[in-house]
Amino acid sequence: VAGGFNLNAITRGLELKADITWWVATSVCGRGLATEGVAGLLAHALDDLPRGLGLHQVQAWISRDNSASVRLAERVGLRRQGDTQSYLQTGDRWAVHEMYARHAWDTQPNLATLIG
Repeated sequence: VAGGFNLNAITRGLELKADITWWVATSVCGRGLATEGVAGLLAHALDDLPRGLGLHQVQAWISRDNSASVRLAERVGLRRQGDTQSYLQTGDRWAVHEMYARHAWDTQPNLATLIG
């Protein structure tokens, strides 16, 4: 298994949104798999029904010290949401995470070009 890409906490009420998470095995880092996986999942999540899930927002909570995930998030169009933070547990470690989000109406970057 090279990695995992997930949508969690999908909300279909007043807001249509979900949390996105990902991980990639260290043995395959640097091959573009994370970019392709996250961009593909975002494209599906934000695409209108019935082709996609029709969500309006996808958000990721990223630890301040996870520079690789911050770069990936920015590459696929997730933008830091002001000072929105949360203290979350990853494995056995607690850390401050910052929220990054992408909205259906965002135009950059073109996710289709990122996933080939």
